Amino acid sequence: MKKFKINPVVRGMDLLSIGISVPLAIVIGVLIGYYLKQLTGSNFLFIFFIIVGIGAGIKNLMIAIKAQKKVANKSSKSEKDLNDVWDKMDEEDKSCKKDY
Repeated sequence: MKKFKINPVVRGMDLLSIGISVPLAIVIGVLIGYYLKQLTGSNFLFIFFIIVGIGAGIKNLMIAIKAQKKVANKSSKSEKDLNDVWDKMDEEDKSCKKDY
């Protein structure tokens, strides 16, 4: 059976995307709400778009969790095989580093 290989940079970027998408959705909601508050003078719009931003962040998080579950379910490898793959990747990552 062919072993899969995931680059450590790809693993990190996947986790980083979750860490960016949730706060970014909230910030966008706050900015839209603030702009509309300044435009109309209504605090309701500001609070409404903060709630919409939080909801969008939670939705992004749920999508990422579902994607991770799907990847985990597709993998039919035992825990030992997965640990061997991670160890091998760590060794390859250390061997690729150069001293500058």
